[in-house]
Amino acid sequence: MLKESEKLLQSLHTGKTFAKMYAAFRPSYPQEVYDKIMSYHLERPGSPPCDQQLAVDVCCGTGQSTLPLTKYFGKVTGVDISEDQVREMPTDVKNLKAVVSSAEDLYFLESGSVHLVTIATSLHWVNRDKFFDEARRVLKPGGTFVAYSYWFDQLANNEAETFMKKMLHTVFGKYLTSRLDVMENKYATIKFPFSHIKRYDGIKIPAEMTLKEYIGYIASFHYINLYLRDFPKSNILEEIEKSLALILGSRNGDPDDTINVKTEWNVFMVLGRRE
Repeated sequence: MLKESEKLLQSLHTGKTFAKMYAAFRPSYPQEVYDKIMSYHLERPGSPPCDQQLAVDVCCGTGQSTLPLTKYFGKVTGVDISEDQVREMPTDVKNLKAVVSSAEDLYFLESGSVHLVTIATSLHWVNRDKFFDEARRVLKPGGTFVAYSYWFDQLANNEAETFMKKMLHTVFGKYLTSRLDVMENKYATIKFPFSHIKRYDGIKIPAEMTLKEYIGYIASFHYINLYLRDFPKSNILEEIEKSLALILGSRNGDPDDTINVKTEWNVFMVLGRRE
């Protein structure tokens, strides 16, 4: 497991190549996620009304969880500490802007100015006490807070799934963070300082992709980023690709675009309101 200094955690998702992999291969959340967010935001028994003027997506990465909000809110701001990630966000959406900043310091937002704060696949990386304080500060009374994520994907091929789990816990084990525990527990161990808490689990993201696309997805994880910093000349991704090719049907282990990978992610959500 990692020695998790704040400096290290803030560097895990940096690098231009890494950001491009993240933008190209990380899955997008299904419409059901945003339907649940908006249903919760608009149906407000026991809470003051809240408009749809400004949404802020914290730890936005390359914008997979940010862009969908532009359909529902007048202005949407994506926030991420990685300038490399932010540079990969779309630049042609009129009501979308990006700010390079940490989740714990939303200095550019006035207190009580935000209608929705979201954080996707990132709550485990931040200092939660400081982030929650900032989220409560910037949210309007009755404003909506949403944290959601997916856990590691589940490969349809059992042998491939077993191989990838073995790689994760042996070759890459020292690069994993203990902060993944809160994701594995689906945020059940976190006390959220918001009211009207609602939880969802079991939203699925099914996917079928080429083997090369799947390797691109693997390359977008922090443990690969750290491994390659230690072993910059390693061909570990090529080795994984060849092993999966053999498992999935290639006679000689040569990967090609005819080999498809079926996988699925499970999404869980926690929604709340600022009193």
